[in-house]
Amino acid sequence: MSNCNLQPESIAYLALGFSANVSLTKLILSDNISIGKEGITKLCDALIDNKKECKLIDLDLAKCNINSDSAKPIIRLMNSNYKLRHINLKDNVIKDDAATEMLSALLNYNSYVTRCNLDFNPIRH
Repeated sequence: MSNCNLQPESIAYLALGFSANVSLTKLILSDNISIGKEGITKLCDALIDNKKECKLIDLDLAKCNINSDSAKPIIRLMNSNYKLRHINLKDNVIKDDAATEMLSALLNYNSYVTRCNLDFNPIRH
């Protein structure tokens, strides 16, 4: 679903599907700059709610205009020790504060993520 001009409402409908998802392992939503914090929140909430049954292990949110504020639901997902193995956040606008929180979540709460791509974000340290 890359570059489909998805809106927060579209993601809300997609998130409903995750309440019963038991087979999808990879979700590519890259190049959808209008998802916004509301869409990211709905997606992450649905994944957390269906944590035991959901098989999603690879999430691609590259070039989705995710900033440090809209990254908070993703950080909450990481803190929940969700089974995600790979998350691509390349080419967004995530800054030091959110990157630090993500690192903390990965070090302290998450034993599953093996790859988190933050290339081309304005992270200074």
